[in-house]
Amino acid sequence: MPSSFVHNDQQIIDPLEIANKFCEYFTNVGPSLAEKLPTSTIPPDFYLKKRMFESMFLKPVLVNELREIANSFKLGKACGFGEIKIDDVKPNMDSIAGPLCHIIN
Repeated sequence: MPSSFVHNDQQIIDPLEIANKFCEYFTNVGPSLAEKLPTSTIPPDFYLKKRMFESMFLKPVLVNELREIANSFKLGKACGFGEIKIDDVKPNMDSIAGPLCHIIN
């Protein structure tokens, strides 16, 4: 586990404060992304009219796959839609790969 974490260009070393910053981020990421979505007048069930009789299966994601993907990213690149900086994720991948893998699967 890393002994420090950088948030808003400030190094945090207190484990409780690190945990609180992670909690604060993951508590607010959904609502802040939802605010950016355009509103629609189309009801959700409009997209569900055609019944699908076939199903699909995706193989579970493996922890090593997440590590390989994270290692392939270049540092200093722009954030994606979720505003998560790879510069924050990549150095901490060993710590978050297991829980992230569980969430994805």
